[in-house]
Amino acid sequence: GAYEKTEQLLRNYNQLKKSYSEHGTAKKFVDIVDKALKELYDDLYYDIIPMMYFEGQSREAIAEYFDTTVTTISRNKQRLVEKLKCLIFADDVMYELFL
Repeated sequence: GAYEKTEQLLRNYNQLKKSYSEHGTAKKFVDIVDKALKELYDDLYYDIIPMMYFEGQSREAIAEYFDTTVTTISRNKQRLVEKLKCLIFADDVMYELFL
């Protein structure tokens, strides 16, 4: 579904940025992700996304950074990915809602 696609896109973001100038599709994805991330930038837990997906940090390390629990990190990661999903894959989300 769209949630899994969003996570896959986030996991591949750094690679897409490296090939940004080489491929038109990569540029489009990077631009879409960048725009969606800007929408979430003011969220208290925004840093979960780059720490987890771009830097490969564990939930435990992120929880320590935020001085909170792994459960809180997991819940907020899911919340943020849900928001990103709606921003990045709006058409897929609508399709999933009406299945």
